[in-house]
Amino acid sequence: MRHKHARLPQVHDQAKEPTMARRATPPTTTGHERPPPPKKGGGEKNNYVNMRYLTTYKRTQANKPPKRNPHRPPTAAKNKAMSGQTNALDTATPPNALARMGASLTETSRPGTPTAEQTPKAAKRRRTAPADREEGELEDENRPPNDADMAGQEANPPPAQTNDAQTSPAQPTTAPANPHAQSSQRGPPPPEPTQSRIAYTRATYPRVVKSLDALLAEILETTADIIRAQPDKYLALLIYGGGNKIKEENPSLMADIQGFLQGLSIEGSERLRVVDPPKQDNEKKGEFAKPHILLLKNGSPKLRAYLTWYQTFAFQTEGRRIAFSALPFDANVRPWFIADITGQAVTDDPAAVHEGLLAITQSLSADTEFRNHVDACLAKVELPRSIDERVRGALSTFEIHSMRVTNKEKKEVIVWQLYANPIAGNGQEYKEWLTIITSRRYVIDEIDEIFMRTKTLKPYDSCAFCKSEIHPEVQCPFPLVADWKGPIPRDVRAERAKVKEEALARGGTRSRDNPRGGRGGNRGLRGGNPNTARAHPYQS
Repeated sequence: MRHKHARLPQVHDQAKEPTMARRATPPTTTGHERPPPPKKGGGEKNNYVNMRYLTTYKRTQANKPPKRNPHRPPTAAKNKAMSGQTNALDTATPPNALARMGASLTETSRPGTPTAEQTPKAAKRRRTAPADREEGELEDENRPPNDADMAGQEANPPPAQTNDAQTSPAQPTTAPANPHAQSSQRGPPPPEPTQSRIAYTRATYPRVVKSLDALLAEILETTADIIRAQPDKYLALLIYGGGNKIKEENPSLMADIQGFLQGLSIEGSERLRVVDPPKQDNEKKGEFAKPHILLLKNGSPKLRAYLTWYQTFAFQTEGRRIAFSALPFDANVRPWFIADITGQAVTDDPAAVHEGLLAITQSLSADTEFRNHVDACLAKVELPRSIDERVRGALSTFEIHSMRVTNKEKKEVIVWQLYANPIAGNGQEYKEWLTIITSRRYVIDEIDEIFMRTKTLKPYDSCAFCKSEIHPEVQCPFPLVADWKGPIPRDVRAERAKVKEEALARGGTRSRDNPRGGRGGNRGLRGGNPNTARAHPYQS
């Protein structure tokens, strides 16, 4: 009989030997692991272990390579440490937090500051569902301000729209030569008002290009002569939706705009006045009869600088929606737009666009009247050159852009738009320039003729809302800007209402054909047959 404490003979399990061998293999180490914590208690033996633990840990920490800030060059950090300089921002705030706060630090005070491209992008904005919008309300309305969203523009807002615009360094950009491809807020930003009493839409807009003659159209001639003689004394306020109709609907329009401008609290705005200029013919009673502008008088240089730089303002006061653009009376500003082009050859194929531009420039280069007009206009303003050189220089600015528009029959069509830098020195020369170009016939490869369309022959009605000739009212880019507080064009309201009615009609027909069951047996269980699920009425 064995004693109860006697050892039993060990039995080797061959199947478990490899597993036991693997478990006995010590883990791989890098030499920088933290030693295991010492055991508590145990007398002198554990005191010795504690001493070894502390000694080993200190030696391990001493052998570790120093941690480096990935946002700071090693040489800059080393030099700063040697000099003993410290910065509260360096020790308290991480660089990515500085980028979010919009802090602008120079290379000498904050080397290695991450650029805007390195900062994380903001999450996408959730837009309002179409069913939740009021009738005629645009999809982009009621978005948060400072949300740069413009037709043809970048998603990130420019530095001038943020609160730290005065401290952020301006980013060098090369603006296109064509003014119709430019935007507002060009050049260095002036001081931005921070105490505006009335909120207005903060966004970047397409540049509004209006010649001096277009701004002064239908204004009394004596008043127009005074403005031409002293253009810096006045500023044109182009009213959106302007004309007789908006003035009749809002008799306090001038007072509303004047109160808004004075509410910007810019120095020297106490004496400004907004007036309706006298007309040449008071008998014109059309809804959009000219003039389309109001006059700003006694505006201080600081106010004029900010208004012309920001350009477009949209705001609401006592339920009235108002929008206008501030434009200088500049005799050197002339639109590049010449005409719309239609024809069987007009497509959005880049090769076809190039062929059309080549047909126009080759035809004009051989046109005697065009050559003489170019030579006569440029001879007044430049050094002597040959007529061939002047013609080549003028034709080098010609551009054609393809565009899809909604025509007068409410169908989408493709048109070409011809642009060129006008060489005219006055209004009469500018009219001759347009007449010569638009009155010629142009044929591509002697087969496909393309047609110049202007004014009433255009395939679409020009925008009566913003007074632009390069897009129809339903495609006006201004009301599509985020957080637009101004009025909504009539065609846009009608189009939005039509889309909403059609969507509701489709939803009503579907509900009658396939009525929704109650809580009883016809409703079915969730997650059942997907073919019986109701589709969203706005999904196609």
